[in-house]
Amino acid sequence: MQKLLTTSILLTISALFAFAQQHFDFQTATPESFGMNPEILQEQADELFRRNTQAFMVIYKDRVVYERYAPDWNRYKPHGTASAAKAIIGGLSLMLAMHDGLIALDDPACKYIPQWKDDPLKSQITVRMLGAHTSGLDDSTEKGISDQYSLPGWKGDFWRQERNPFLVSRDEATVIFPPGTGNQYSNPGIGMMNYAVTVAIKDTEHSDIRTYLWERLLKKMGVPQEEWIVGYGKTFELDGLKLVGSWGGGTVSTRAIAAVGRLLLNKGAWNGEQLIDADVVEAVLKHSGTPSYCSCGFWLNPDINGKAQWPDLPRDVAMAAGAKDQFMLFSALQNLIVVRFGDGSIEQGKYAEHVVNDYIGVPLAKVLNRSLY
Repeated sequence: MQKLLTTSILLTISALFAFAQQHFDFQTATPESFGMNPEILQEQADELFRRNTQAFMVIYKDRVVYERYAPDWNRYKPHGTASAAKAIIGGLSLMLAMHDGLIALDDPACKYIPQWKDDPLKSQITVRMLGAHTSGLDDSTEKGISDQYSLPGWKGDFWRQERNPFLVSRDEATVIFPPGTGNQYSNPGIGMMNYAVTVAIKDTEHSDIRTYLWERLLKKMGVPQEEWIVGYGKTFELDGLKLVGSWGGGTVSTRAIAAVGRLLLNKGAWNGEQLIDADVVEAVLKHSGTPSYCSCGFWLNPDINGKAQWPDLPRDVAMAAGAKDQFMLFSALQNLIVVRFGDGSIEQGKYAEHVVNDYIGVPLAKVLNRSLY
């Protein structure tokens, strides 16, 4: 009897240990332990929460040094991320396919989208351009119109999803300037980046980007599946492809989106295992001379002609950002990850990139108390 009891206890402990090992979580530390001023962090958080923040987390040297949540929120509850999905789903799946040698940034998009081969403009579009918003594909939104679902024509169809949004993006979205010569934020462009990646991986074991990311990456990182809901919960079928959108539709926890930041901050390494080749991460998160501050859905902070987007933050900062003031930014130079989820109440008409400038950059520069360049 005693032997059976001991065996049962050991098995229970083993199972609990295995569960703990399976699910990743961040450890915490006090700001003071890193020489930070906690009063500045507190003042920063107070200001953000006066503006209807729902989650705010600061991670320094792999430790959470500050986090705060509105009632009913915590680091494990999934939150809508809007266009931050373009980076954490679209850009991340592209990186993984690049790691597997299935696609390259400067490949012509028509290599994966044969319907574009004979089009004089679309045939010039590269995979890089799709992710940088420089392809020339028009956006599915209209300035000054808050209800995009009410738009007429292909733009409204894209959002209502009454017709396949990938079909609409591929065949009906117009090209409004020669590819590579301008900058036009484009949800259909990100959709076609997803399309190209799906074609690249279609003959692998995991033929849609939701499964591909989950099985090849997120599961290995210990991100719980219930904290990673992507693609509007839908899979669109077209020409034998299983297509998952990443122009939006990502609902993930603070812990999950911060884990993506941790992976990329460490150049694709996760607890000693290289899940994405470091050269791939560096290529994607490096400004390549496009007329845009964006790469594969991530917003970058390079110094271009003496100007950076966020002058108070390191030049290597990359950010996933979405409407209603959702963002996750990270910097390898400062070993820093910041997550902020909100409800769009910072200022009317301002999205996450402005929140970073106005309410994040200067306080963090002060709290780090060191040169950022």
